[in-house]
Amino acid sequence: MPRAILALALYLGFAALLPMSAHACGCGLDPDLVTRALGADAETATAAREALRAEGPLAITFLDHEHIGRARLAAQDEAAWDALYDQIGQQRGCRNSHLFWYTDLTEAERVAAAEHKPILSLRMLGKLTDEYSCANSRFFRTVLYANAEVSEYLRDHVVLHWRSERPVPVVSVDFGDGRMIRTTVTGNSAHYILDETGRPLDALPGLYGPQPFLQHLREAVALDLAIHADQDHRDGILREHHATALRANAPSRAPDVTESVQVDSAREFTVEALVAEQVTVGKSLAESPFLRAARLGGDGGAAPMAPAVRAALADAHPEFGTIDASSRALVLAQMSLDGIPATQDGVIEELERSIAEDTVLNEFSLHAAIHRRFASGAVADLEALNRWMYDRLFRTPASDPWLGLMPHCYIGLDHNGVVVAAAKR
Repeated sequence: MPRAILALALYLGFAALLPMSAHACGCGLDPDLVTRALGADAETATAAREALRAEGPLAITFLDHEHIGRARLAAQDEAAWDALYDQIGQQRGCRNSHLFWYTDLTEAERVAAAEHKPILSLRMLGKLTDEYSCANSRFFRTVLYANAEVSEYLRDHVVLHWRSERPVPVVSVDFGDGRMIRTTVTGNSAHYILDETGRPLDALPGLYGPQPFLQHLREAVALDLAIHADQDHRDGILREHHATALRANAPSRAPDVTESVQVDSAREFTVEALVAEQVTVGKSLAESPFLRAARLGGDGGAAPMAPAVRAALADAHPEFGTIDASSRALVLAQMSLDGIPATQDGVIEELERSIAEDTVLNEFSLHAAIHRRFASGAVADLEALNRWMYDRLFRTPASDPWLGLMPHCYIGLDHNGVVVAAAKR
């Protein structure tokens, strides 16, 4: 099945689950806005897209209605629709997720206060609108945001915001015969759950499977409600929540696992790209071959969880990696390449296993360190928490502009292969 037809079929199936559209319920948005936004005149299209963007999440619902209605009448330029969705929602793959993201935290806080909702704030390397954002954020778009249950919960219960931590390193391998592989290396992502004033309630490091991700979102929304009901005791409620979560966050949930799974928050981690890769499993599968081939970033050092422990925990919780039908179809469609058969045997099984291992690593190791930090009262504000996360947990501190990728030994190239030019993005 051609990719465009598959994507449209997936979309129409997903759209059947959506609530009544903004246009259908008489919101007053002008369908001509969409026509102008898709038009050839750049100035007119820009103005129309800005007008749609200003409508907030309502614009995505409106686009859903208009796209379905017009698709029944005539063939459409699906690539143009994808670009329109992505610009309005500020997320690549927005037509699959139907999510609207704010890129200004102050604006997200204003909307959250008006709607009495917490904020889910994503930090990543690169931009959520770019194909080449860091690997975890790409997995988020496929296995989390496109998941029907996750998407619905996000639309109904939180205000979404993202911000780029820094550009993401991109590496290309040119085979010299017209074939090339291009991907990102290193970098990690975190979802911060904030109250409507931007104060942190929790943080989810790296990639989680859909169901554990949803569970933590529900717990954070309940925590936000509890704090709203008793603002005078906010700090105590927050500390007790994380102390309780820390007591429940134990590898004893997996049979035959006796090794302690902890991250010492006082430990000074080695800043090496391969060490950072070991802080995430799914991302490492996508990126580590390039790091190892280039011999960048040292020997890797020690991961925060022994592979045997991680495997045992994943065996005990295979449900952590389960993805839904929409995500499965998207993964397989994305792997197809015109004229080149895609090797898809076992792809979904391997992906689900890596997500399960990522989830247990993040939950039982990194999230435990986060719980300890909250429970001790050491979380002052979002920026301080974010800096600690990237410096100490993700091992990619802002003080290292090379993200651990600078060669530490002679490699036979002028300037050891380092080229410094004007930034391209």
